[in-house]
Amino acid sequence: MDATVKAMVQKLYAHQIEGVMFHTLVSNTYAMLGDYKKMVKKHNAQALEELKNHLCFSDYINCKHKEAIQPSATAKPTILAKEVTERPISKLERDLTHKNLMMSWEKWEEEAEALYDEALKLMPDCEMIKKLKIEVEKEIKNVISMLNKWK
Repeated sequence: MDATVKAMVQKLYAHQIEGVMFHTLVSNTYAMLGDYKKMVKKHNAQALEELKNHLCFSDYINCKHKEAIQPSATAKPTILAKEVTERPISKLERDLTHKNLMMSWEKWEEEAEALYDEALKLMPDCEMIKKLKIEVEKEIKNVISMLNKWK
């Protein structure tokens, strides 16, 4: 495998793993807020979907290229400008935290879309990346729709 392609695959792997971490952090934050049970379930499901996509993509790459590739270094995703460590007392503060989480989610998905675009320039025939890009485009529309309803 070409070194540039390998570096991109490692970057994609890292982003997918960070996606599992991101959605888990968001789910935990919603659980702490207490008012958003549907969002807890949504982000738990999203974390599982990220993990499934990562496993399928890594299997695809490893089988196609006959090479076990490790992700590049991952970092704990930042979900809020100010980390929430305890439940805000007022409903207004909890709603503001919810809005910040939604905006962070939209930003996260947009970063994923940009990464898939970058990957498709290097691997234009990779059907798996095309599929992941379509999924992230749907997710962005979903998040924007939920944000618009909330406003």
